[in-house]
Amino acid sequence: MPHVIVHFDPVKVEQSVIDLFKRALPRIIAEALSYEADELQNTYVAPRDIYVRQISAHPTDQNVSPIEIEIQAGQKRGRNEMKVAALIEDEIRSTGIIPDSILDQFQCCLWLRFCEDNNFRFIDRLDHKKK
Repeated sequence: MPHVIVHFDPVKVEQSVIDLFKRALPRIIAEALSYEADELQNTYVAPRDIYVRQISAHPTDQNVSPIEIEIQAGQKRGRNEMKVAALIEDEIRSTGIIPDSILDQFQCCLWLRFCEDNNFRFIDRLDHKKK
């Protein structure tokens, strides 16, 4: 389950823009992570499996970017991180949700991490635990 955090500066970007952007991110991230990296690897990711949340900059934060997108994507499975990041960037621009005036400031960024030793799991309900 990829985890996406949208960090943003509310002084530079309105909450309504972030709300629209967060709704589009599951599809954008899923498509980029699902590209055919290797015929032998299962790289499909469903949009419903993408967890997206936001963190607003605090007034005392320093050197804040208008928008930073942090993605933790689990195992690499043959995917090229530069290609995935470029696909995400291209799709973010093509949606038009974030104005070019913000994206073109050369301050927005994308952090993509694949973690080979990722051990994601859901927490079992108490009644499913073995006694």
